[in-house]
Amino acid sequence: MNNLKTKLLDLLLVIPPGSEIVYLDYPVYSNIGDLLIFEGAERFFSDNDINIVERFSLKEASALSRRRIGDRVLVLQGGGNFGDLYPWHQAFREHVVRSFPGNRVVLLPQTIHFSNDREAKRAGKVFREHRDLHIFVRDERSQAFASTELSHNRENVRLMPDMAHWLYGHIRSSVVAENAARGTLWLMRGDKERLGESNSLEGFHPEYDFIGDWRDIRSPSNVLMEHVMAKYHRAAGVMPFRPFKPWKTYIPFVRSQIDASVDFFSKFERIVTSRLHGHILGALLDKHITLFDNSYGKNRGYYDCWTKSVRNVTFAE
Repeated sequence: MNNLKTKLLDLLLVIPPGSEIVYLDYPVYSNIGDLLIFEGAERFFSDNDINIVERFSLKEASALSRRRIGDRVLVLQGGGNFGDLYPWHQAFREHVVRSFPGNRVVLLPQTIHFSNDREAKRAGKVFREHRDLHIFVRDERSQAFASTELSHNRENVRLMPDMAHWLYGHIRSSVVAENAARGTLWLMRGDKERLGESNSLEGFHPEYDFIGDWRDIRSPSNVLMEHVMAKYHRAAGVMPFRPFKPWKTYIPFVRSQIDASVDFFSKFERIVTSRLHGHILGALLDKHITLFDNSYGKNRGYYDCWTKSVRNVTFAE
């Protein structure tokens, strides 16, 4: 796991220490995987003397302006929403690339997937027009696509593991829960990326196992706070000036959600999951992990690239 963390230092080739950056598209929703990416990026930049001078979520897209951005490096959140499955995030990404042709733009590690070839070609034209765009990708299929379709310079496309790996050594299992750990957490996708898992529950023990998705492990108070934070960010996005910065309140909430997820994972000896970050968080906590694929091969591609050699991680064929 430490090797995967170290590979993230290649980011310093395009965002050197001492840089000032603006972080874009941070997640104002309760997908713990995306929150782990965000927290990993936050810690990476802090640990490497990179100053995040401003942050804008998707809900604040209309607040972006040349006056607020200046000539700083624009850094976009990584993850698995590059493509046509999540059009709002893709549209925001394309808006940034079009609107700031003179700024360096860096896409943190992404998995790329288009189900529509025409949409892929249209998006490719947008990205190829930017002359200082640097794309980090999480698997070889995404690397091949980005190198030929998204960048005018193949050297600006680099293979890199997920930003959540920077959390290795920062987060640890709850000692109390770990000492009493038993059973299996079955964290299975219930959204548009779900792949049929009809045989994946063999060995399920209802008395000490748990089955659900990220949304099922949230507390009612976190669900309420998520709605409050979403409204807070939308309000910031429509104001003609910026009297408050919602990320200052939001980041502590993100960390509390991650802490709660770590405590929950710590209760179990084994993780069976079709969530990419279910398996990454499990690996960070040194759990026994069985990884199932998602609907288009994202998890398989990531496993083959990065976690195949990680102790205790296996892929369900």
